Amino acid sequence: MFKMPVEEFKAEIAVEMSGYEDITQALAQDWLNRLEAYIAEKRDGKGKIVEEDGERMVVLEDESELFGIVDKYLLAIEDGALEEYWQGWEL
Repeated sequence: MFKMPVEEFKAEIAVEMSGYEDITQALAQDWLNRLEAYIAEKRDGKGKIVEEDGERMVVLEDESELFGIVDKYLLAIEDGALEEYWQGWEL
């Protein structure tokens, strides 16, 4: 298991996204905004968002899962399938 504070996760995602020309700053910011909304709704501690010592954490299998999250978003952008990407989206 790989845990990191939400703010660190967001920073890592932003850095990864910045490496792709197709993920514009606006698209990256949209993803981060939607992540914020998702985290705000996930108060039950289920899934990949947990709370430890009063801090929200993201739990991933390993670091490669972070890269996979960015890759899926990139693929949706390239395929013109953002609407489908966001339908039922969960971290």
